[in-house]
Amino acid sequence: MSDTSTPQGPGKVLIWLLLLLAFVGIGIGIYFMGPWLQDEVNSAPGADAGAPTRETTSE
Repeated sequence: MSDTSTPQGPGKVLIWLLLLLAFVGIGIGIYFMGPWLQDEVNSAPGADAGAPTRETTSE
């Protein structure tokens, strides 16, 4: 009777935990970098090209 499954050692668990933490960290980084990146895009020359000059309301 041969065992074909690979043993789940602490090294393999550590790798999965590090990958999970890396993805969570990347997600948090993107979440907090989003507003800063949007400000950078908005301050770029020509960022308002094609945008209406004022809002019109029909009240």
